Amino acid sequence: MSESWQVVGQRQSTVRNASGQFEDAMIVTVKTGKGNTFNLTIPMSQYTPANVHALIDAQAAQVDAVSSLTASQPPSSPEPSQG
Repeated sequence: MSESWQVVGQRQSTVRNASGQFEDAMIVTVKTGKGNTFNLTIPMSQYTPANVHALIDAQAAQVDAVSSLTASQPPSSPEPSQG
């Protein structure tokens, strides 16, 4: 979990889902406590405060972790297997 984050914007949009169908979604813009900004696209069917909070927590932690990477310090977790 990221130490802190804040929703700084959101807008409704129409996006294609995995099956190629169009669906309404919210694009939520988040700023982490480390100053990184990212967007999450959340289908309206999943757009509840509790679900959005959980999705942002997970993504904010990943964004902050990736932004801290350097060439001299490899990531602390293993790469996902590709098979």
